[in-house]
Amino acid sequence: MTTALFEVSSHISTRITELNVILNAAKELDETNPLHKALCRSATILLSSHLEGFLKDVSKSALLDLQYNIRHYKDMPKNIRETFCRKIVYYEKIEEKDIRGRMTQLDAFFMSNSVKIELSAFNYNENPNKNPSPKNIDRPLKIFGLEDILQRISTERILNIFEGSASSEYMTLRQMSKFRSTLYRFPYKALPSNYQFLKPKKASKKQISPSIWETFLDEVLERRHAVAHGDTMENIGHINVLRENVKKLEVLMYAILYCVSNSLIEPKSNNLLELEIQI
Repeated sequence: MTTALFEVSSHISTRITELNVILNAAKELDETNPLHKALCRSATILLSSHLEGFLKDVSKSALLDLQYNIRHYKDMPKNIRETFCRKIVYYEKIEEKDIRGRMTQLDAFFMSNSVKIELSAFNYNENPNKNPSPKNIDRPLKIFGLEDILQRISTERILNIFEGSASSEYMTLRQMSKFRSTLYRFPYKALPSNYQFLKPKKASKKQISPSIWETFLDEVLERRHAVAHGDTMENIGHINVLRENVKKLEVLMYAILYCVSNSLIEPKSNNLLELEIQI
């Protein structure tokens, strides 16, 4: 039986195909044709829509894989356990040190008295429908301890997609698609050593230069907002720019997917106090 995360990987091509179908139809029309403009404007919005839907699918599917394949609470990755305990004990205006203390006590109890981890039971009216901006993109992935996801995936090999070379784009996309096989069975397999992800820098947010992925997302969302909110009736995304954006989006989705799977095959700690990343 294949994993839920593998199924998500197969949906990437479906998302990309829809965007390319729209752009191929636009290419057949003269730029002065109103339909050309309408198709490009539609693709401008769908670029961010597909990323938003993908992020929610990744989070949900990875959790399903864990719940299906891991029977006992104590065998769950520590970041999943932390998220679950935090959701139970969290209450507004409680100091962080008190929350951490309660989490540690609850985790110790569950380690001896296994329970099913059901994160959706404690949602506190959280709104999952957030635009995938650089500041929001981590939101559905924090349960895996993956803050600063855009920093993590800013490796040399993955960033080849920004070189502007057709051969480089082809090879990068080919390799990222090839790694889908690592998700076929649970536990997932690790990517080759030359594709390992980065550790986030410890400097403050103000000291860290924006990654090229942040710049990319900011530009995609700026055009998306202008169209979606009716700020312009013009086509602000040229078809050639949109085509390049679709390729980058495909690599971005694969990179995030593998970064999540990688986080779930790393060595686990049985001590919740050893966590360094707070969710």
